[in-house]
Amino acid sequence: MTRTALILGVALATFAVQPLEAQQASFNFFVTSQPRTDGGNLRGLNGADQHCDFLAYARGYGDMNWRAYLSSPGDGDPVHARDRIGSGPWYNFNGVLIAEDSDHLHGPDHNLSAETALTERGERVPEDARAILTGSDTEGRLFEGDSDATCQGWSSNDSGGARVGHLGDQNEGESWNSAHTTSGCAPEDLGGGLMYCFGGG
Repeated sequence: MTRTALILGVALATFAVQPLEAQQASFNFFVTSQPRTDGGNLRGLNGADQHCDFLAYARGYGDMNWRAYLSSPGDGDPVHARDRIGSGPWYNFNGVLIAEDSDHLHGPDHNLSAETALTERGERVPEDARAILTGSDTEGRLFEGDSDATCQGWSSNDSGGARVGHLGDQNEGESWNSAHTTSGCAPEDLGGGLMYCFGGG
């Protein structure tokens, strides 16, 4: 059996048993249930997008254009996460509204927390994996610090660091997209190495 046929079979099988809420066309936001396997080396932004797409495809949502919420230095012109993900609105696996648009998402009244930022499987992110890769400041733009905060444009597992957000409980005041910068880019440095994925951008 070819890899494509195998993935399609898994996608069809999992889609068939999804609850009604998960099959709503509005589902277009999730946190990856698993990282890529090479630390901060995501194979660049394209590789990160492909990871979002692969996980979504396995759940029956591969026909949507999925983008990882990541900023990167780019080739001289910074790429900002907020510019990659479309205009919204965004809903989680259960059809719960995360944000109406980009301003809402990056403002104080968004609905993104440990309770609502579910994986593509509809599961909550484990407590030990709630540092989510972004490379961004709180406005969703490339984090401008004194050192690299994007694992060399998401291409390295042994150089630089990664700016991460943190999925806290509601009302804890945690920054979901810009909490701190990791000390390295190896898998053990990244606190899970998960990403936010937005569909339709």
